[in-house]
Amino acid sequence: MFISTLTFWSCDKDIIDESKVKFTEVEIPAKIKASETLEKSTGNYDKVVKDMVFITNEGKELEGKVRLTMPYDCSESLYNLELTDNFFDETDLSTDFWVIYENETKSSKGPSYSECAVQCDDNYNDEEHYNHGNGTARRRCIARCWVDVMVEVITGII
Repeated sequence: MFISTLTFWSCDKDIIDESKVKFTEVEIPAKIKASETLEKSTGNYDKVVKDMVFITNEGKELEGKVRLTMPYDCSESLYNLELTDNFFDETDLSTDFWVIYENETKSSKGPSYSECAVQCDDNYNDEEHYNHGNGTARRRCIARCWVDVMVEVITGII
């Protein structure tokens, strides 16, 4: 099935009732996977939930969410990434699709991540946004970059 994509995100929708939404963990390529030992020992991580919408060639809209567990320092790594179950139920995706993409393309992040991350740095790396808000605005921006990566990876696989 070929899918064209649109992504939508809103800061207002970052908080959800997780008891009503089922997520499935996605296998993260080794180059991107952050050390879980570090996560557990420092507690310096943030969970962010973003919306993602796909529109298939048949015009069917597939809505879901991406839940990311990211280091506070917004390094180019993730502790965990999960998608709502409907992305797996209604497509041919498997939980290792990102690793498959990396093996086939030799790219784990796709072309948009670096440009997006630079924009986040430019817009949110000043003292006002970074130090006084514990970098929250920048982390939310970086989370959007990871959602863009998921769109690229998924459309590259399906």
